[in-house]
Amino acid sequence: KWKFSPVDKKGQELWDKYTHYKEQMFSKTHTTFSPWIIVRANNKKIARLESIRYVLSKFDYRTRKSRKTTILPDPNVVLRYYRHIEQIDI
Repeated sequence: KWKFSPVDKKGQELWDKYTHYKEQMFSKTHTTFSPWIIVRANNKKIARLESIRYVLSKFDYRTRKSRKTTILPDPNVVLRYYRHIEQIDI
């Protein structure tokens, strides 16, 4: 059950402004050393599992190569921010 308040209404009115500043923040703070990583998922479980896969894929650990399953995250769910993207729906 969704609750809708006057704060939500005001947020909807300012959505384009929020989006503009969010995009500016991504663009100005994204670096190769410290990139923004976007997790696209409406399903919390999938978002969390793919986030864990992303983090695990960035580290070397003893049993990593001996695993029969891949730990690479789904590229349709986890992706790097790129400055040329006009708008990111998160």
